[in-house]
This record gives sequence, C-alpha cells and structure tokens, in this order.
Amino acid sequence: MLLNLDFKKVIPDEGLEWLFVRVAAKQIRNGRMDLEIVIMDAEGDIIALSHHVALALSSDRNIAERKNSRI
Repeated sequence: MLLNLDFKKVIPDEGLEWLFVRVAAKQIRNGRMDLEIVIMDAEGDIIALSHHVALALSSDRNIAERKNSRI
C-alpha cells in the first residue's frame, strides 16, 4: 500500500562488510501492518530509513481455489 525510503548516507563503491537492520511492527490491526525499518552501518550511522504500510492477509487467500471471472 505504501513505501517510503529515505537514504541518509551513500554506501562506498567497494561496499560495506556489515549492515545492521532493525524492523519494528508499529501496529498490526484490521489487516494492516505498519512497519518501521532502520538500516545502519558498523559505526551506527544511519544509512536509510523506511516506513511501510502493508496488508496482512491470511495464507488461505494464496491456497484457495481460483474462480475464473472471464466471460
């Protein structure tokens, strides 16, 4: 439904050996899941911040028999 991604620091061309990723579910209610993601380097500097709002659906939806709605 929604994805915001804010890069705070550029990763060097040679890359980084380690990244720390923290994901926190702020609220899960009525099929909606609000997440906050923080990505940091080994020194604790923030690389990126992200907020997600997603639908949390039952796995029954994925395994249910499909109906053909084409005419």
